Amino acid sequence: MSNEQKKLLTKLQYKNQEIQKISNEVERFNHIASHDLKSPLRNIVSFIGLTKLKLKRKQYEEIPEQLDFIENATEQMNSLIDDILIFSEINKNNNYDTKVDMNDLMYEITIQLKDFLQENNGQIFFNALPSISTNSRTIKMVFQNLVKNAIQYNKSPEPTIKITYKADSQYHIFLFEDNGIGIPKEYQEQIFEYFKTFTHLSSVQRNRFRFRNL
Repeated sequence: MSNEQKKLLTKLQYKNQEIQKISNEVERFNHIASHDLKSPLRNIVSFIGLTKLKLKRKQYEEIPEQLDFIENATEQMNSLIDDILIFSEINKNNNYDTKVDMNDLMYEITIQLKDFLQENNGQIFFNALPSISTNSRTIKMVFQNLVKNAIQYNKSPEPTIKITYKADSQYHIFLFEDNGIGIPKEYQEQIFEYFKTFTHLSSVQRNRFRFRNL
């Protein structure tokens, strides 16, 4: 077998491994997504039934609380659907040829989130971010989602998030640091699982996100 054939065989084996990995991820994602979507849907159906029963019995005093539960479950379901859409976009966009100035991208995100930041009294700090070859739409979705989550789940009266950059030989490393709830070491692997949310944790939170291409 020639060297060229060996290279092609190695490349083919690598591609097959990648395809299998993606297939496993999609299967796992579909299982988790269907399970997590059913949970708020069951709550909605259950509380609608209870509300109808209260109306029939003219027990009006508990109805506002039932409606609050329905609203919360609806918001949870809407959030899960948004996450699924983001996941779908990330996996179908694989054009890495665009040179993206990350400072310009963060300025754009800050402007688009202006009302959201004002409502939550939030602030974003960043500087000296590089230009990288990536998919502009995908990286924007990822960064915007990270910023929104960091502000939304921050109980500080003035939520802040600081974005910095560190390069190494293989990866672009972006560090997201905020003054919100922290993530204990035993939970840090779990935060990268699909739809995983922690609301009971405790102060400065710092996450690194590494990627070759998005």
